[in-house]
Amino acid sequence: MALSTIGLLIDWLDNDYAGSQAFAFHDEVCGRGLRFLCFVGHGLSPPGQPADSSNLAFRLASARAVDGLVVMSLGTRAPLDYVKRYIEQFRPLP
Repeated sequence: MALSTIGLLIDWLDNDYAGSQAFAFHDEVCGRGLRFLCFVGHGLSPPGQPADSSNLAFRLASARAVDGLVVMSLGTRAPLDYVKRYIEQFRPLP
């Protein structure tokens, strides 16, 4: 049986809170014998504004790369309904 890979989508790792959360998630995933991938971009841009090129990392998260995906944070600039639609693109990943 193949080892499952769990991904984490996060906008920043530039502060103690985000770093501690990502490391805690890493430890939990690895402690369960799974692989961990962290996709770090920046916050989503609101509709109608150019996308941040750093968000390329988010496009790497897919069913080809991971077996499950946790979305921790995508920033606060984009409206909630836009963020929800953005997350829908990752279905059918749990």
